[in-house]
Amino acid sequence: MNKKITFLLFSLIFTTSFLSAQEVVVYNAEDIAPARTDRFNIVTEIVDNPNTTGNTSAKVIKVSRSAQPNWYALFFFELPEAITIQPNTTKYVHFYAHYDNLADLVIRSDGFDGANGDNDKQGSNSSVQRVPAGFRYGTADAGTWKDIVLPLEGGATGRVITYLTIHPDAGNPNATGGYVPILDDSQSFGYIDNIRFNDSPDAQTLSTESFELASSIETYPNPVLNSLKISNKTNVTIKSVEFFNIIGKNMTSRVFALNKEDFDVSNLASGIYLLKISDDKGNTSTRKIIKN
Repeated sequence: MNKKITFLLFSLIFTTSFLSAQEVVVYNAEDIAPARTDRFNIVTEIVDNPNTTGNTSAKVIKVSRSAQPNWYALFFFELPEAITIQPNTTKYVHFYAHYDNLADLVIRSDGFDGANGDNDKQGSNSSVQRVPAGFRYGTADAGTWKDIVLPLEGGATGRVITYLTIHPDAGNPNATGGYVPILDDSQSFGYIDNIRFNDSPDAQTLSTESFELASSIETYPNPVLNSLKISNKTNVTIKSVEFFNIIGKNMTSRVFALNKEDFDVSNLASGIYLLKISDDKGNTSTRKIIKN
């Protein structure tokens, strides 16, 4: 009996340590807050959290603009520890965002210590990466905290990330005719918190209603070959079901709904997909689906 208890305790400790190792927090505005560099009229500061519903952190990063001439206004910081992405694997950068309107959020992740100083540290235009369509901070999210997720690929040779750049006001993604900023220095601000890297494409649920949706839905089998079932265990009203590939392209047109719960995914190529389920209240739940 003692051996069994010891084994179970060891297994629990090992599993907890393993799971903890999957996530690295690089900025939380409290005990992990490396120096930030603001550029091109972006102004950041650490302030009290304006809304503790969904995010109980005491302090967060407040983002404003002293002027609105361009989309590429940014801030960057050096990671407390470098993040290594192994060849042919994917990691995900997550951060909480809180805006009063929809927001186009963009990152760069190839900054380095070079002869050009801040220009090298902020990264290159070739690494500019927008939040995938369908997972952006939208109008329905206004006034709430939302977990933003972006995939980072290791490529054929792997990569090491030492700096992270965030463009917190890259333009209204629903606007026509180009760049439409939303931040200013008087009444329209953004807030960012809990920046971290992990192995999960799933956005963290930050509201009670979103949690209700997430806990009401069961998807199986996973991995899936031909038919995916989305089981609704309560009376939650599902409004839409969408499939996105790993770079954010909407692949729903290749999926055939057999009925409300069964979906033929046989036309999808093998790989990892994000399943986005939305209810009639505007809440969403995201799942990672592996297609064989």
